[in-house]
Amino acid sequence: MALWDTAGKIADTIIGALEADGVLPEGVIPDSDDAVAKACLRELAVIAFGPGKDQRTKLMALHALLKYTKGPPACRLDYTVTAEEWLRKATQEPRSDLPPSALQESAPAK
Repeated sequence: MALWDTAGKIADTIIGALEADGVLPEGVIPDSDDAVAKACLRELAVIAFGPGKDQRTKLMALHALLKYTKGPPACRLDYTVTAEEWLRKATQEPRSDLPPSALQESAPAK
């Protein structure tokens, strides 16, 4: 029973951190949808950090916890560029963070 109590304390810490970050509301009306949602998220954390060896169940609980507490990315970036395209862009565009002498072509070695 002590391991479940420890998992409950960890879950309370996680819920407290989510409340402090503004992800979850701090004060909720008892028996409201927000209260039920908070209780469900707490139980997911208890399952994830509680005793047991069922790795799949623990990972599913963590996945659900993250899915409903972490927002989706604001935009998706696509970095499909070939090495040749990157090199061409890097050498054609002047860089303002380099001194002018760095942009001059070097003389070929004799």
